[in-house]
Amino acid sequence: MGQVTYIENCGTVHETDIANGQSLLDGALSLGISSMPGACGGDAVCATCHCIVDDEWSDKLNDMSEDEFFMLQSMDNQQANSRLACQIRMKDNLDGMIVVVADN
Repeated sequence: MGQVTYIENCGTVHETDIANGQSLLDGALSLGISSMPGACGGDAVCATCHCIVDDEWSDKLNDMSEDEFFMLQSMDNQQANSRLACQIRMKDNLDGMIVVVADN
């Protein structure tokens, strides 16, 4: 289990604990973060869970899949640390992770 901090563009900060194996999207949904709706249910086909991972954490993530890569490439506001929250699974070394909810 680890803690994740979500920062919305409006400045609202949310913190939650997420069980290992659960996605960051699941954590956002449990908090009711409406700016990260996860419209496709976590299948990496809508990018409504687009987030920007803080630099400190990006090297600790698993490599992104081709599906995630191509979905992010289609985004106008994609950044170097852009990821889909549905594709990031909590693990021990991500405890304390910080993500910014992208303005989709």
